[in-house]
Amino acid sequence: MKHFITFTTLLSLVFTLFSCSEVIDGPDVIKPAGEGTALLTMHVGDIRTRADGDFTAEDSEKEIKSLACFVQTYGVGNPDAPEYKPGAFGKYFSTEELRSPMGMEEELKAVGNGSYNVTVRVRSEGFNTEKGSDVIFIANYQHSDPAIDLTDELKALESWEALEAMLTKKVTQSPGAPLLMFARKNIVLTEGKTQISTAEMKRMAVRLDVEYIEKLLDPDDTKKFNLTSVQLIHPKGYSYLLPHDEEEVDQIEVVESFPVVAPATATPDEIKKIYLYPASNREDSEPTRIRIKGTYYNTNLPIDKTIDFVAPDGSTLPLVNNTRYSLQLFPPDDNMELTWKFTVADWSDGSVIEVGAAQDPVEIKEIEFTPAQTTRWDAAKRAFDITGLEAGAEMKFSVEGNSPTTYDVMCLYNKNASSVGISDPADLRSIVTQAAAVSNVDPDTQKTTFTQDYTIAIPSQEGNAQVPVEIKVYIRDAANYNNADSIIFTSLPDYNGIAGLKPVKFAGQYWAPVNVGATTTTSGDNLAFMGYVFQWGRNDYQSETLTTGDHTDIEEGPVSYTDATTTYADKFIMNPKANYDWLIAEDAYLPTRNLLWSKTVNDSPCPAGWRVPRADEWQKIIDAATPGVYDASGKQFTIEGDETGKTLLFPLAGFRNTEGVSTNRGGAGGYWSSSITANGKPRRFYVALNGTASVNNANPVTGFSLRCIQE
Repeated sequence: MKHFITFTTLLSLVFTLFSCSEVIDGPDVIKPAGEGTALLTMHVGDIRTRADGDFTAEDSEKEIKSLACFVQTYGVGNPDAPEYKPGAFGKYFSTEELRSPMGMEEELKAVGNGSYNVTVRVRSEGFNTEKGSDVIFIANYQHSDPAIDLTDELKALESWEALEAMLTKKVTQSPGAPLLMFARKNIVLTEGKTQISTAEMKRMAVRLDVEYIEKLLDPDDTKKFNLTSVQLIHPKGYSYLLPHDEEEVDQIEVVESFPVVAPATATPDEIKKIYLYPASNREDSEPTRIRIKGTYYNTNLPIDKTIDFVAPDGSTLPLVNNTRYSLQLFPPDDNMELTWKFTVADWSDGSVIEVGAAQDPVEIKEIEFTPAQTTRWDAAKRAFDITGLEAGAEMKFSVEGNSPTTYDVMCLYNKNASSVGISDPADLRSIVTQAAAVSNVDPDTQKTTFTQDYTIAIPSQEGNAQVPVEIKVYIRDAANYNNADSIIFTSLPDYNGIAGLKPVKFAGQYWAPVNVGATTTTSGDNLAFMGYVFQWGRNDYQSETLTTGDHTDIEEGPVSYTDATTTYADKFIMNPKANYDWLIAEDAYLPTRNLLWSKTVNDSPCPAGWRVPRADEWQKIIDAATPGVYDASGKQFTIEGDETGKTLLFPLAGFRNTEGVSTNRGGAGGYWSSSITANGKPRRFYVALNGTASVNNANPVTGFSLRCIQE
């Protein structure tokens, strides 16, 4: 009979923002922790903000009113052996009763300005000293407003993976103090010993300060600008609890705007402490912007400026958690052109971003192509179609402006640029060659103009995946990165080589126009329209659904992964039993199968450059403003794409149930996602017989359709 080993973790949380310190792990053993226990003393390292050199964070930004601790221990030994000691997922809350199953051993204690101690007792059978134990702290999860309180959601968590994927609740105005904070670290715990370690607390929010720089004016000069309000346009409505990559952050929906913030009477030209959530601000997302309003001189002449977060290289500046952005406004000139400077600092380091005033527009001139192009170039849109273009074409032009120019290149849809033969997206800039700037001074006006010649090796998809792509080349004024002209190279090839079938853009992403195995969008009760169905995570086996007659390709399961991919590669593996899976629950390849269709691995029946959609991507179809049309007679469900007249169509191919029997062909449609829940259930998109669409769990043994989305 297995027994639980108890150990105590002592977490000493020191959260200070006024000094920097090096974080060093302490001695491995201090004193015996007692039989069956291990002690952990946690020191949360010092943090300092140095954005402007003299910036001091406020007490409310350091305050911890509630603290949750999550610990994931890992098993010891062979999982198949009787002596195996499994790990555990533990969760502990300062708001729970002391020494209760989810409570702390002692109350959360403040021991200084922003410093706290807390003691936690964690239970686990195994302490894996090679893999260590993962620890995450979440501060200030409890809130008086139930609309943003996270207590119940955190208590309901059942796995480490669910914690890592968790989101805050949606807000319609800037979040406030006390601020959500987090820290995470891997620590080696040893039974019967005491471990001392350190961690660093970080805020989940972003801080924005706006200030009009009067000190730069001549003392006798007339004040030229009165700041009246600041407003955030398209801020993110919520955030992940823990940092995620840009593509996942892009999926978080934005709010149209947060309410206007006005300056305090005591400081009428500065607005401090506007909090917001992280955003990638990439051009293919909905970027967050700042709207500045004021008046010119001591008049009612309005100044209304919407400002993008723009970095020196011309790319949009991401909003990163635990980072302070100081927007410094400069006096407008006589044409009321307001200029500004961003000071951007992580709360330990920083850099300066400057943006200058507008000048004469950058203009691309004297465009030439080698070989000559007559049909691919759209001069009005500054767009060049590279669909089917052979490698080796060049584009040359000159640029004239008030300053020398620089350039930036970015790729949309096929974001890593692999379809045009680029192995590293950073190398995409290499397609552009820039000549030195030549200056010329007008003898009458003494105005200086600069001319530069450019050559672009036009991208080609020859020999690579034929997928939608937009490559944007920006030519920017070096003195003002907002002053730019651009060229776009586009490709919208036929999907999977099927003549006339074009991918459809929906919610900013390209979807395949047909199911895997289908070749036409013309409604019909046949394979060409319906496509194949697949059991979740099986690439080798595919089949149709039937309207009449029984299938003869059924094998009783579950079976091993090896057998499923060899002996039974051409069989539907049925299993109407407890786990409803075609794969043996204890099979060593279970983790491999569960990741097979993921975006990271992407070994799926989708063509090169395409993958199985995630559940959140299917959810966008459910959330669409126009929910789509269910057509039982046409055996299809349709929804309008982003472009007028383009429709995304989903055949109602039915499915094969846990016994391999075809059902609902022509009446309902089920589509796999690549997502899987913590308890091993894959997610699917389903259109029911009444036309109701949903995203929910399904059994891996079931046979559903596959629709691909671009990588």
